[in-house]
Amino acid sequence: MTITDTHPRAVTPADGPLAATNSVAGAVLRSARRSARASQAKVAVGCGVTQHAVQAWEAGTSPLAEVCVLQVESLIAALRDLGACPRLTGDLITATWCDVVIAAATDSEDCECLVADPSATNCQFIELMAWFTEGRVPQRYRPYADKHPLTGDRAVIQKVRQVLRDIQR
Repeated sequence: MTITDTHPRAVTPADGPLAATNSVAGAVLRSARRSARASQAKVAVGCGVTQHAVQAWEAGTSPLAEVCVLQVESLIAALRDLGACPRLTGDLITATWCDVVIAAATDSEDCECLVADPSATNCQFIELMAWFTEGRVPQRYRPYADKHPLTGDRAVIQKVRQVLRDIQR
């Protein structure tokens, strides 16, 4: 399967509710790739997509949450084959869920069913959302993550924080 099987054209930030300049899944993917010391081109070859697709996933301009699960699993397998840190590749599915919750919160949608999912209460979800909302990079990402926040959009951060407060109730 190639990216063109699931996305006939590149998705731009204005194209969908999950599109963002930076995404949790994109940051996790970039960090996992860096942990393997692999180029975007090597990851692309390993999972049967173009380098542009990997670049867009990392940037969040073609969100991983909008890619079919088989393609995401292929991406995870390629990263593992390249020697990526298993803790980072293990966070990729949770990171896509973070992006779904962020998109719903950004669009002021009801997030109750999204945060009721068990993955929304696991430690990885909470850590990754703190990275997004507070800029607290989880320890395991520090050697590989960019030093800038995942987003600078204060309105989005406030909406996501409200959803996270609702989870804790």
